Formats: sequence, structure tokens, C-alpha cells
Amino acid sequence: MAVSADATVGEVIQLMRAQKGRCALICDDTGKLAGIFTERDALRWMSDSGLQGMNIRDAMTADPTRLRSKDS
Repeated sequence: MAVSADATVGEVIQLMRAQKGRCALICDDTGKLAGIFTERDALRWMSDSGLQGMNIRDAMTADPTRLRSKDS
């Protein structure tokens, strides 16, 4: 699933729960991959409900390493 970098941590966690997803790809305004937010990140943020309003940009792993389909 892909979400906007303008989403909040709480919104992304709710979407992951609803879609039973294990991660969310965070995309910038141009649709380019900006980061990733995983179940492990969600566990860290769910433990402190006050942080759920934080912007996902502050919680995601920025610039993740990507593999292409032709990479071995």
C-alpha cells in the first residue's frame, strides 16, 4: 500500500490494520518513494498514543534501499 508523506502515523497505522498490511510505502508529492513504515515501526509508535498525530515523515525510514526486478 502506498500513502502520502502528509499522512499522520495514526492514519497509516489504521490503514495498515484495515488492509492487514505489514508495511506502507510513503510517497512524496510526485509519487516517488520517500520512505517505508513497517509493522515494527508501528509497534514503536502505538505504545505512545500521543505520537499518533505526528507526521509520518518523522516516523518512516527515509530513502530505503530498493531492488529492481532484474537485480540478483
